[in-house]
Amino acid sequence: MTIYMKKTSLLAKIGLIITVVIVISSCNAIKRVPEGKKLLIDNTILVDSIAPKDPRVKNLLVQQPNNRILTVPVGLHFYNLARPHRDSIYLKWMQENPKGLERRNKILSEKQTIQLGQGLVDFNNWIKRTGEEPAILEYDDITKSKERLRAWYWNQGWFNTEVSHEVIDNDKKQRAEVVYTINKHQAYKVDSIKARISSPLVDSLYRAHLKDQLIKTGAQYYTPDFNAERDRLMTLFRNNGVYYMEKEFIKFEGDTVKTNHKANIAVIIGDREIKVADSIIEKPFLIHKISKINVFPDYEEAMEGRIPDTTRFKDVNIIRYGERKYRNFVLADAIFFHEGDIYRDIDRDRTFNRITELKSFFTPSIRLEVDPADSTGVNLIANILLTSKKKFFLKNSAETTHSNIQALGIGLNSSLVIRNLFQGSELLDINFRGSIGASADGASGDSRFFDLQEYGADARLSFPRLFFPVKTEKLIPKYMSPSTNFSVGFVSQTNIGLDKTSFNSILSYRWKPKPTNTSRFDLINAQYVRNLDPGDFFNVYNSTYNSLNTVAEDLNINNPIYLNDDNNLSIPDGTSLVNRDVPSGILK
Repeated sequence: MTIYMKKTSLLAKIGLIITVVIVISSCNAIKRVPEGKKLLIDNTILVDSIAPKDPRVKNLLVQQPNNRILTVPVGLHFYNLARPHRDSIYLKWMQENPKGLERRNKILSEKQTIQLGQGLVDFNNWIKRTGEEPAILEYDDITKSKERLRAWYWNQGWFNTEVSHEVIDNDKKQRAEVVYTINKHQAYKVDSIKARISSPLVDSLYRAHLKDQLIKTGAQYYTPDFNAERDRLMTLFRNNGVYYMEKEFIKFEGDTVKTNHKANIAVIIGDREIKVADSIIEKPFLIHKISKINVFPDYEEAMEGRIPDTTRFKDVNIIRYGERKYRNFVLADAIFFHEGDIYRDIDRDRTFNRITELKSFFTPSIRLEVDPADSTGVNLIANILLTSKKKFFLKNSAETTHSNIQALGIGLNSSLVIRNLFQGSELLDINFRGSIGASADGASGDSRFFDLQEYGADARLSFPRLFFPVKTEKLIPKYMSPSTNFSVGFVSQTNIGLDKTSFNSILSYRWKPKPTNTSRFDLINAQYVRNLDPGDFFNVYNSTYNSLNTVAEDLNINNPIYLNDDNNLSIPDGTSLVNRDVPSGILK
């Protein structure tokens, strides 16, 4: 009977779907297509007489036909249900039918009549938004699509690609499809690569790293290779002191005139352009160095007109406008610049990331300016501007829970964050949590409504460095963001008869060998759990008890020391003895 009902229900659903499809398909798809226009029903692309292998090519077309479900443009038909100008239709009815409006106003107030009209307009607009406008064929979109297709294949080395189209009318009224025909012709390959670099220092850097070049002679021309090569050169120059280098200064030119489908590439890098008044002058790029490093730990206090206090630690000038909040080594250790070093973007990025990871400052600002004491314009001053976060941060939250063993649960959580605890950018995070709950079936045996309880606390202290008996700088350098974390915690739980208390303690080290990878080493990971009522386990988890009882039956255990009056395992003595004796081989 059940199987028959399921089959009937399934057939009914299938019949409903078929009915809906038939009704929708019977609708007029070109209902909202203006006279003289055509509905785009399909796009076809042929590349050298066959369909393109890359599915991304079809997405290049500006105009796509309406989406279909089981060959039916459901979204289009739904859109066609809407009135083109529902608001003006209702307004016109009100103006042309004063008697009908008067009768309606006797039933509804004037305000309700207006609201009714607005409701009809809103519903009509919802149909338009939910549906899908007809894809009306536009010749401007066809032209744009052809340009995109031509550019796609041009970027892959087919410089002589020809793209044509044909609009084919459908048998049905005002419907058409577009066929795009692409002839790629012969592809161009990279033949020679020459450099025209104006600045001697930049030219020397370029030639010293030719082995890393990403454009290869003999390979088919591919625009993404040139973009990657531009990125490589940009990184190379910026990490070797060419501070003022920008991507737009790196250009490529290709000569393909009478080369038998070969491209002779020129790498062109002009001089640095400097705007002076209303004119532009050109100067050779220079290799810049860091001449001075200034750190402002509390930059916002500098705006208050205070007198600064400057401390020099190693090669860093620490300029304070207020009380000393951070130890000198903490600030210096987060900086990857050094006086006399060639400027490198990688040092700037590492400094930015390391300061951010300290979690004591808002987003840092690193500004570089030309050293006014240097007449050559080579030396740069690095100013690192920091703004401290609040030392204390308190967060409270509450939650309610429900599960198969808990009818209702209420939890409270409090978290206290203390930053820069020992003036070394340490972070202390203390969490307190507690919850009470009512068991679903009163299995705990407690007469109270809230018979489930849990409370606990944990604290984690993080240091932005490794505390280890031996030096680890060579193995784990500071750019890997090393940190030491020590945490302790406890939890006390009154559950459905399985009360327990647990303590844990962890001492771990973290570092990032790569930006996307994090390594962790636990030197200490200890946990102590004390079950306050272990004998009640099998009273609570009946399924586990039944499984163990089945094992006892299979072993034909009939010794009274294991059994109760019903010849089942007794709790807790019998279950404990079986768990002890079966693994040891006493019971077989």
